[in-house]
Amino acid sequence: MPAEIVQTTLLPARMQECVVLMDDYGSTHRLYINVAQAPSRDSIIAAEQAAMNGRQTQLEAYATANGHDLSGLKLANVAAKQAKLKGPK
Repeated sequence: MPAEIVQTTLLPARMQECVVLMDDYGSTHRLYINVAQAPSRDSIIAAEQAAMNGRQTQLEAYATANGHDLSGLKLANVAAKQAKLKGPK
């Protein structure tokens, strides 16, 4: 499962939107997009999602190579992420 948007908040005083992305292990990243960047919003988000997905792949490869089992952690956090996706944004 890829990094997904779990929350968005418009910050009028700062003229920004805060987009919170979460990966399958519960790692979050807050991405601040200036309203002037509106035409590039989708590509900005997609670039961060790709970076997060790459880091997740590296983590999983490292864990596998070194005998770590992340399956329980991943299952719990995927469920937590899904709950946030269904909740209010």
